[in-house]
Amino acid sequence: MAKAARSEPGRTAQRLPAQRVPAQPRVAPGQTKSTAAKSRFSQLSSMGRQSLQQTPSLTFFRESFSELRKVRWPTRDETIRLTITVIIVSISTALILGGFDLIFSELIGVIVGAR
Repeated sequence: MAKAARSEPGRTAQRLPAQRVPAQPRVAPGQTKSTAAKSRFSQLSSMGRQSLQQTPSLTFFRESFSELRKVRWPTRDETIRLTITVIIVSISTALILGGFDLIFSELIGVIVGAR
């Protein structure tokens, strides 16, 4: 926080600039600051030496295909049954909303006197 300097009566106070504390590296228990810095830099340098097999995009696709093999896909009967359920629910929702729309449009027409 900036502190106001003392000033004479009638003069405006000057603000002193805030001082920033330099960030300290995080040190794990049992590590010194130099050991923590060295391990951090060694991790960064080893990232540049990754082979083509360990690039993030190839790893992503390999893991994705691995997960797809674990998926339990629905049977034909389950797919047909669930598709019919979705169609029935969609049609019934459309009929209910259409009914409300018709009722409210007639009600508004009667209130406004258009009919």
